[in-house]
Amino acid sequence: MQIMSTNEIFAKMLDWIFANTDSKKNVDVAKKSGINETTISRILNGRVKKTKQDTLRVVNAAYGNVFNPEWLRGTSDVMLVKDLTPEMSDVGAGTHQSTSMYTPDYQSMLHINSLIAAKDEAYESLQGKLDAKEETIAELRGRLADKDELIKEKDRTIERLQRQLLSMSIEKGLVTGHSTPGAAELEKEQPRV
Repeated sequence: MQIMSTNEIFAKMLDWIFANTDSKKNVDVAKKSGINETTISRILNGRVKKTKQDTLRVVNAAYGNVFNPEWLRGTSDVMLVKDLTPEMSDVGAGTHQSTSMYTPDYQSMLHINSLIAAKDEAYESLQGKLDAKEETIAELRGRLADKDELIKEKDRTIERLQRQLLSMSIEKGLVTGHSTPGAAELEKEQPRV
């Protein structure tokens, strides 16, 4: 048995639908199944890592449940229900409900699918906002690091200038005590004459 990802299964479903029904474009499948056309494009372009089983079931229901539910789950090589032999349809009967036992009506599937599509769009929107916030945070951290480095450089410059000022003051005899910050350290460094 060839193992396929749910995205590959979805693509094969669409190939079959385009070849065997009046639906010839993604927009046709979107209208008939109630799936957002953007969702279909994202799946086919690989922007969705794993097509949801609900999406596969919705499309299957929209096209009369022609696809084998076991094939949709990736547990069978037989794509179409019409190609199943009686022995094949008995395999796994103990582990999964039959298609006829769980086939919600078309309107229910459309409603469920529209809810899923809305949640997918909300998730994408939130993910986009999160990505933008993370980029902003990274940029602000970079700026903060630059400012920290600038502050350190200014502190070093101030310290150097204070030493120069103190050194000049000592040379001129203006400083006799330790009233200036760093004067004691500088006096230790200066040779006495």
